[in-house]
Amino acid sequence: MGSLYMFTIIVLSLSTRADAFKHRSDRQIQIDQCLNPDVDICDFIECENGGSCMKDSTTTDCFKCICVAGFTGKIC
Repeated sequence: MGSLYMFTIIVLSLSTRADAFKHRSDRQIQIDQCLNPDVDICDFIECENGGSCMKDSTTTDCFKCICVAGFTGKIC
């Protein structure tokens, strides 16, 4: 019973670390795209419901969606 418990803890710990590294690398890609004037972040973003993507370095995600009337939210 004790070894199964330790195995579970180790697996959970490793999977949490893997998720943290993935999240960090995804965020780093976003930052690089935001800082690089040659990369248009909107090439990677698809706003929904007819919204239009606009590069915006003042936001944490480096873009904002301009939503059509009746739609709101991060990607409309």
